[in-house]
Order: sequence, then C-alpha cells, then structure tokens
Amino acid sequence: MNLAALNREFQVNVIGPARVYQAYLPLVAKSQKKTIVNISSDLGSIGRNRGIMATSYSLTKSALNMLVSQISLRARCMSS
Repeated sequence: MNLAALNREFQVNVIGPARVYQAYLPLVAKSQKKTIVNISSDLGSIGRNRGIMATSYSLTKSALNMLVSQISLRARCMSS
C-alpha cells in the first residue's frame, strides 16, 4: 500500500467532503428539503469487498460512507 497515495486520496475523498458538509450543514438545516447528495462507489462497500484492488480508493470511500452515516445520525438526533 502506498501511504502517500492513501493520504492524498483521504484528503480528496474524506476531508474534502467533510469540509463541504461543515460549510453547508447550517444552510441544509434551514432548507425545506434537508438533503445532501453523496457519491460513493461499490469499492467502498465492506460487504462487497473485491480484494486488494484499488486499496487506497476503497479505504477512503468506506471512510466517506461512514462520515455520511455519522452526519445523518447526528442530524436526526439534533432534530428530535
């Protein structure tokens, strides 16, 4: 596994979206339709693990899926 590639992909696929979510969540909270669209990949699925193909990409897409899940849970808790 190339750690430099993992770091670069983590910055793009996880930290980047986290920054966007952080900036836009206050606007989403005020909107009528509280929706955030996330683009992931089958390679980010732990259940459909395809082996060692695209390791850095797969790891970061799995992390992105968890990030979105956590944001969704937090938003539901705050709205109740």
